[in-house]
Amino acid sequence: IEANFVYQSVEDSFTFRDITDIHDGNIACDLKKLREVVSQIKNEERSYWFLGGDACDYIAYQDAKRFDPKTIATWLKVADLSNLAEVQTDHLVNELAPIADTCLGIGYGNHEESQRLHYNQEVHPMLLQKLYAKRKVKTAIPSLGYSCLYILRFHQGRIRQGHGAENSITVFLHHGYFANGNIRQLKDTFIYYDCDWALYGHGHVMADFVSPCMSVVKKDGKLTYTDSKRRIAISNGGFLRTLAMPDEQAFYTEKRGCKPSILGPVPITYWPGKRTVAYTISP
Repeated sequence: IEANFVYQSVEDSFTFRDITDIHDGNIACDLKKLREVVSQIKNEERSYWFLGGDACDYIAYQDAKRFDPKTIATWLKVADLSNLAEVQTDHLVNELAPIADTCLGIGYGNHEESQRLHYNQEVHPMLLQKLYAKRKVKTAIPSLGYSCLYILRFHQGRIRQGHGAENSITVFLHHGYFANGNIRQLKDTFIYYDCDWALYGHGHVMADFVSPCMSVVKKDGKLTYTDSKRRIAISNGGFLRTLAMPDEQAFYTEKRGCKPSILGPVPITYWPGKRTVAYTISP
């Protein structure tokens, strides 16, 4: 998948977020945090986002192993249980509607996969269609699958036919397959994938690994080393609170001993004119 962006000045920057593991429909989903992230994206210039897997909880009441009536969101009604996946999808789409136009794609997670395998319901296409309907500019939202390589191409001034972009960033997106922001798994990404950034979800924990890539350049007629290219791998936080409040039933995050973590995605800012990138993992 690829997308084109235009910048005018070397001072122009773009911000990207991988919003993953929202689990909307679970009582532990922090909607306040989600709305804060949506507001940030809406009010930032040149701000874009990916929607990762496990967007909704998608745990059907027929699922005797995972379903717990005490851990479904309080905004859900008993009657909603007959069509839980679509009700949760509608709710999430309404939350994300203010930033629908800047979505770069929607990924697939293990909760979507479980709904397909065990209940014969493809919720992923439904989410794509419903968020597309909220767009003002009717361009299709691409599916990112469970993983994909996404090329961000940056053009100065305008997109010129037959002329390549001034520079590009290759992003590897994967829902995730490891817990707790495993640094070894983040590091191993660069063994298998030729990418500049790798963005993961699933683990619900913020973590990062930076891999400086050394090269030789000629400056003032002399050869010198430079770490001009820095590859980054990031595990993004989710939106599920780890511990239940005293009047709440314990969630699976608490039962499985998940460690407390910072909620939400890691914002990545890129200056294409300078070819520099910055991000901060912080509360």
